[in-house]
Amino acid sequence: QTETHSHAPLIFSIFYLLNLAMSPEKASPGFFGPHENIYVYVPNLIGYGRVVCYGFSLAVAFSQPELCLFLYFLGFFGDLLDGKAARALGQSSTYGAVLDMVSDRMATTAFLFVLSHLYKEYWWVFILLSILDLASHWYAMYSSLIEKRKSHKGESKSGLFLVNFYYSHYWFFAYCCVGAEVLYLALYLLTVPKYQHWPALPIDGAFMVPVLGDAAAGPLSLASVVALLCLPGCLTKQIVNVFQLLSSAAVIAEYDRRQMKNN
Repeated sequence: QTETHSHAPLIFSIFYLLNLAMSPEKASPGFFGPHENIYVYVPNLIGYGRVVCYGFSLAVAFSQPELCLFLYFLGFFGDLLDGKAARALGQSSTYGAVLDMVSDRMATTAFLFVLSHLYKEYWWVFILLSILDLASHWYAMYSSLIEKRKSHKGESKSGLFLVNFYYSHYWFFAYCCVGAEVLYLALYLLTVPKYQHWPALPIDGAFMVPVLGDAAAGPLSLASVVALLCLPGCLTKQIVNVFQLLSSAAVIAEYDRRQMKNN
């Protein structure tokens, strides 16, 4: 506790110096408000921290599974904080939105590559999931620029009902997004022998043997049950990704048609 208190003045000094670094002649509200140095917005600093967590998580994915999961969860938790910080401090920015989206996509893609190595028989499933995720969000981001929406998550006038419903209903959106990530993490944990049957729950896992192999034989582990609970959300997210890709492609194609008519 004494050591923690000893670091407090240093932390406050750093924030104070950052605050002084803002341009005073433009009546800047300071570090914890909108200012011209977008790179050091609080939500963007959280975003950089997330990238570091994801990077170290993937670096130990094949050697230290517990540390890998902890760091990945830490990065994922940061995703819940950066948006709230942006809105609370008035520090929402296009740069931050892109940083957030790219961090999410790269982390998920890299983790799916890890799973493709661990589940060699199903490598193609994880590769297809990563391709769909990247293509869908790339098209969505580009179509949002055409429609001048603040984010690819905003409701599109040309979007399909399922996609607009997905992004406009927070808890449904959260279950699908969190469900997909947690499913991937649970599948990762099930490749670690000690977690394949621990902690054991009074549920027979025979029906999962065709997918998980002998690891699912006998009572299901907690990781297996979590994976089953998250599976519907993950599947729904993939369906939304398909429709998002199609609707975004339609927006871009319609933009091209309008440009041709104008020329």
